[in-house]
Amino acid sequence: VRIIDQPVLVGELHGVVYLSASKPVAGYPDQKDGLQLQATMALKGFEKAHRREAPQINWTRVRQAVAAQRILPVPVSTGAPSVAEEVAALKPVQYAYAPYDVGANSGAPPAMVR
Repeated sequence: VRIIDQPVLVGELHGVVYLSASKPVAGYPDQKDGLQLQATMALKGFEKAHRREAPQINWTRVRQAVAAQRILPVPVSTGAPSVAEEVAALKPVQYAYAPYDVGANSGAPPAMVR
């Protein structure tokens, strides 16, 4: 088993920059930089790599994400919706199958609901 301690992750989806900041593994080597500094360096590297195309960063959201130390990526672009707004905008999806139950491990697909 190899544990890779990467507490700060940055990515982009549909023009929105997301940041994930989680608690570092205790006692792991190379934890000399604070989490906020790691997040700042990761975002500055992202901006440099994307030059003109990189969205502006909302540094207040960055500080909040680092303070929360949750693995959930949160939008940190200026003008991007908050996580709460994104969740509220999700539409429920009706599936054509019955919900799985205890017998779902039989390997057979669930019966179609009509």
